[in-house]
Amino acid sequence: MKKRFNDKMTRKIVYLEWSDAVANSNWAETKTAEHWADESNFFVQTIGWIIKETKNYICIAASWKEEDDLCDEKFASLQKIPIGWIKKRIDLTKYIQ
Repeated sequence: MKKRFNDKMTRKIVYLEWSDAVANSNWAETKTAEHWADESNFFVQTIGWIIKETKNYICIAASWKEEDDLCDEKFASLQKIPIGWIKKRIDLTKYIQ
């Protein structure tokens, strides 16, 4: 269980801007394929509770339920994002404590 210290949550929440991988399964001629590669972007904005972070990835959840007398700590809507894909990061923890 993540303990509260003076009623402050110890689990962090972050805002991330990141570029996701994109795919196109259609047949395309060279110029069309090159244009698609140059112009395609899937820019994502995500907010989540940090579950785990390594030098290679961050794992976040959209929802978090703290452990209490009735149940264990739980998470929903998990995402694992490679660190190299993250373009911007803002720690939001101080705004919710």
